[in-house]
Parts: sequence; C-alpha cells; structure tokens
Amino acid sequence: MTKVKRPVSIDPIGRYRELLSGDELAALKVSLLNPPPTAIRFNPLKTDAQCMALEFQEKQGWPLQPVPFCADGFTLTGPGIFPGRTLESRLGYFYIQDAASMLPVELFEPGENSFPLILDLTAAPGGKSTHLASRFEDKGLLIANDGTASRIPALTSTLKTWGAVNCCVTNLPGEKIGTWFPETFDYVLLDAPCSMENLHPGGDRGKREIKPSERVRLAQRQTQLLVSAIQACKIGGQIVYSTCTLAPEEDEGVLDAVLRQIPGSMEISASGERMGISAPGLTSAYDVPFSKETAKSLRLWPFRLGTSGFFSAHLRKTGPVNDHFSSHPILPHRRGKLIPLPPSEADHLRTEFLTKFGFDLKPLLDDHKLELMQFHQSVYAVPQILKTKFIGLPFVSSGLRVGDYSVAGFEVSLEWATRFGHRFNEGVFIVPFELYPRWAKGEDLPPEFSPLLEKGSVVAIKDENSRIIGTGRISNRGIKNLLPRHLVLKS
Repeated sequence: MTKVKRPVSIDPIGRYRELLSGDELAALKVSLLNPPPTAIRFNPLKTDAQCMALEFQEKQGWPLQPVPFCADGFTLTGPGIFPGRTLESRLGYFYIQDAASMLPVELFEPGENSFPLILDLTAAPGGKSTHLASRFEDKGLLIANDGTASRIPALTSTLKTWGAVNCCVTNLPGEKIGTWFPETFDYVLLDAPCSMENLHPGGDRGKREIKPSERVRLAQRQTQLLVSAIQACKIGGQIVYSTCTLAPEEDEGVLDAVLRQIPGSMEISASGERMGISAPGLTSAYDVPFSKETAKSLRLWPFRLGTSGFFSAHLRKTGPVNDHFSSHPILPHRRGKLIPLPPSEADHLRTEFLTKFGFDLKPLLDDHKLELMQFHQSVYAVPQILKTKFIGLPFVSSGLRVGDYSVAGFEVSLEWATRFGHRFNEGVFIVPFELYPRWAKGEDLPPEFSPLLEKGSVVAIKDENSRIIGTGRISNRGIKNLLPRHLVLKS
C-alpha cells in the first residue's frame, strides 16, 4: 500500500509571535485572513498614470485605490479583475507588483543630477528596474545587474517591454561590483535574495520551513552584497536595502552587521518620517541586540499598510569603504558586437522617421544623450556614457531597439513605437473601438480600414485613447497585425 504524503502544516506566524505585542499579533491574524490586493504601477514613460487610472475605473470598472507612497501605483480592491490578461499590461503600460515592492524605489530622494548613474545590484526579474527607469525619467544610465544567468532573459525582456532606453543589463557577481566600480553610482538599489518569509497568505512563497543554517548563509551573502552596494555608491549617494522577508537575521541583522563591518561608511536615514509611514525596525530579536540605528528602517508587517510583509531601509554613504579595489572585467573582442551607425546612415534614418512618422529623432537622441548603434540589421539607441564611463563593461544588452532594416526599408520596432509613438504625427492608424478586441487577439484589420499609404510600409497602431497598441504592415488585404504571438490575447 502506497503511503500518501500529507503536506506539512506550518504555522504561518510561527516564531514571529515573540516579536509582536498582543495588539500587533491580533492585527496580524486579522490581516492574514485575506491576501493583499493585486497592485499595478502605471508607466509614466508611456502614459499619464492618473489619466489611465481614471479611464480604467470609468470604462473598464476597475476599482482602483492609490498606493499612498507611490504616485503611479494603485491597488485593485475588487475581485474578478485580471490585469495580466490585458494588452496594455503586455505592452508595458503598467506592471503588476505588490504594493510593498513599490516602496524601495520611492525611498530614494531626488538629487540635483538630472543624468544620474543608477545600479540595481540584483535586478531580475526587473520590476524594480522599471520603477527606477520611471522614477529618474529614463535619464543618465541604469545598470540592471543579476548574478544568475538564467534570470537575465526575463530581466532583459521586462526592461524592453517597459521601453527603458538609458539602461543596460549585466550578468556579474553582485558581491564584486563594488570593488570593480568603487564610488561610481549616485543611487544603488539592493533588493536582496532572501527566504521570502513575507507571511503572504496566498501562494507558495514562505510556506517552506527555513533551516537555521540556511538563514546564516542568506544573511552572510546579503551582508556581502550590501557592502558591495555601499562600495559602488558615491560618497553622499544613496543606497536602498530591501527584502521580501520579515526574518530579522536578513533585515535588521544585516544592517547591524554592515554598520559594524564598515563603520563610518554609511548611515540609516529616518525614511519613515519622511514618507509618513510608521513601521519602525527592530532593535533586537530572539535575544540578539542590534544597533539602535536599525529602528530607522521600515518593517512592513502585513497589518501596517495591508501589503505582504516587507523590509526596506534608506542609507546614505558618508565615507569611503576601506578595501582593495580591483579592475573590472574587460569585454573581450568578438564578432557581431554593436558598432556605431555611420553618420550618413544616421542622417538617412532621421529622414526616414521625418518622412514616415513626422518625428525628428535627433532632438530625442540629444535630450537623452543616446547614440545610434547597429547590430546586424537592427539599430539601437544606446546611452553614450557606456563608451566614456564604462569602457569594456561586459553588458548583455543595452539601450532600446529602434527598428530593423528589411527588403522593404527600415521598419520601426514595437518597443520603440510603444515608447515614443505618442510623438508620431504621421504614419499612425487609429483602430476603431469595435475592432480593438480583434486586434488584441492578433487578427489583421480588413481592407476597408487600410489607410492610403505605400503598400509594405509599417505604421504605428493607436487605440481611441491615443495609446500605441502595436505596429502593422500595409497590404492589399488590409493591415497585417505585427504583434508577436506571445503578446496577443487568447480567446
């Protein structure tokens, strides 16, 4: 007779009971009765967040409530809404994200540098990288790094869909970046790998029992990563440390370890007071004392703001980190790398955009400090600073694809059209409301809706709310839908 394995029953609160007062424990029990609501963060690089939220409320009946600490964030307070099953989600007009995960990027204080250097040390799958790109208006340079190669494709795809142009993706060990690029970045985010004990009542996260030895290994790695993050930050710059766990060993314990390991190099700011959030960090746990400074961190128990459990701390670098700095790895020469687009080709491309779309590329490239580069038949807009400040940086991808050369001429990419197509004055076709569902499912538009444009040319497709919802090729049979199959909605 085969024995049937029964799932291990794990107390959802468990060892956290002794960290809470009686009232807090009661509040936690109530908050765990229901999972936190789904939250979304609109993309201000592509749309006006407030206008789009109002539209979704009025036309689609979405019950949206603003996230108090994130202007672009909203929670869905009603059941039966599946934001991932929308074309707008798949085209990067918003990102589905727990409200608590919006806090780390919002903790950064705006600086005077309008072209900052930003590092996301452990970035995959990329949600917080998209937030960084939006928060700093996609200016300067965002390096989105992750040390795990298998996570890089998702990170690259997320940033491409979001339309981030002043960015690059790297696959480097986060523990070493601080020694390779000391005192380089204005802002550094470390959303550290963790045990994921967020006390979320839904899903499988945090359901596995974490052994003490695993907690020790996690805390050791998190400490190494945070020291690296502080090394990489400029003196006077800002670091945010966050985890999606409530384990003190990985939260306040890591801050305490770093304060002792590199004294005088950083200080914890009272970000809760600045943000209007009362969620003080612990100064001791399980008979282990921490620095009193850790009280300035933010420990979001689920009952605080109605989110999953989360931890975050805003740090400011106050002095150098005494360590041996080594040279960063040099990108080996290889065929097929990005090469500058010749000036004559760049001028021709500018003329193409003016003719087809009534859109001048040059002011945009100048404003964002971008350079046109070519890889095979594709043209990319790439941050100029990569060639000056980060020579030899072994990046996996950089910039945003503008489009591709084909037999029919130059064809604008979907990611470029959805990011900058709202500036196009020509070469745009508006899909009637009644045909939108068919377009979203990947169907072509019939001949009667085909504009009087050159056959074979590619146009940007807008909906009646002036959002770019794809690209299409003009033919005798109408407009061929060029949306990739993985983006279209299934019936």
